[in-house]
Amino acid sequence: MNTSGIDDHIDDLYHALLLDYAAGRLDEAKNLIVAAHVSMSRTAHQYLEQYESLGGYVLEQECKPVSLCESALDNILEKIDTTEPEESTQRMPFPGELDVPAPLQECLSTQRRKPGWKFMYPGFKTFKLDMDCKNSYTRFLKVAPAKKTPHHTHGGVELTLILDGAYEDEFGRYQRGDLIIKDEQHTHSPQACAHEGCVCMIVSDTPIKFTGLSKLLNLFVRI
Repeated sequence: MNTSGIDDHIDDLYHALLLDYAAGRLDEAKNLIVAAHVSMSRTAHQYLEQYESLGGYVLEQECKPVSLCESALDNILEKIDTTEPEESTQRMPFPGELDVPAPLQECLSTQRRKPGWKFMYPGFKTFKLDMDCKNSYTRFLKVAPAKKTPHHTHGGVELTLILDGAYEDEFGRYQRGDLIIKDEQHTHSPQACAHEGCVCMIVSDTPIKFTGLSKLLNLFVRI
């Protein structure tokens, strides 16, 4: 299988995603998964620093100053002084006491309910994260060791962050901290690590679409 064109396409999507994150253009779900990825990946953090520096340069060199009223600074300081501190939230443990990055811990704490795995399919458990996003679906997936997801494709872009363990598919092997991007160009069948299984966070535009002999699963399983 010649994947060079697909690899280049995904590489472009990855860097565009980091650029949008640096510019604050992502919705809440995509912003969360990228924040978690950056906190787990030194390489992603270095890319982000470059893009933030680029944004700062553009603001400094290309954007014209805007006049403000004389009381602008006082108004901002007043808002800061009068802002009530946020209520402290109790740390919400991830199911199985998995060590997850700080952005996810903070988000789970604001859910004000203990997340728990629910059976979805033999060898697969999941739970959904409720977020205020019209076009992004967020859930966590726990896959038992050596379990394989039936062949499927994607109606849009799917972001998968490996939180624990590893999985591999026709395009490569991925481990903790990796952010995998798939779209309608991909048909694959991921398989969890034979020893540890895999725990991951998934943000997608649409549920996956099972293909081939597994099409019937589309009526019963939504990932």
